[in-house]
Amino acid sequence: VLRSDPNDAHALAGRGRAFFQLGDLAQATEDFSASLLRQPGQARVYNQRGVAYGRNGQLDLALADFDEAIRLDPNEPKYLADRALVFILLDDYDRALRDLDEAIRLDPGASLAYANRAIAFVRLGQLDRAREDRRRAIAAIGTAGTDRTTPELAAALRILDGALGDDPVTE
Repeated sequence: VLRSDPNDAHALAGRGRAFFQLGDLAQATEDFSASLLRQPGQARVYNQRGVAYGRNGQLDLALADFDEAIRLDPNEPKYLADRALVFILLDDYDRALRDLDEAIRLDPGASLAYANRAIAFVRLGQLDRAREDRRRAIAAIGTAGTDRTTPELAAALRILDGALGDDPVTE
């Protein structure tokens, strides 16, 4: 599609996702930006670019994109869960927990929100609450929703397994 129309916003976003999956965060960010330039108002693309910025350590840019994604689509729990992870990285647990509580309110089966909230609880030393949210995240995998098998969820669960050091299935 890009050969016939190099300005196609959806094709640029799709290519950005492909570069993201390949680990080329700079090219992914460039394509997401080009897509948004051609078609502003794409909440999903703002969120995807925010994730790329976050993985690249550009937390201020990530927060700005997550804020915009949430402004455009305040009922998408994944956007809140992604922004919350940046708040966790910034040690702003109050804001992280507010976002994660809202994400879970919007989708009680939001496994990524439970996993990210568990990470916040680990950082706060609330290990029993962390274990409970990890169990909820695992239980939600395979149910209806959008965040059940994402790389972000897998990474969060690996972090929790290392931090909690126990078997979430047999607890």
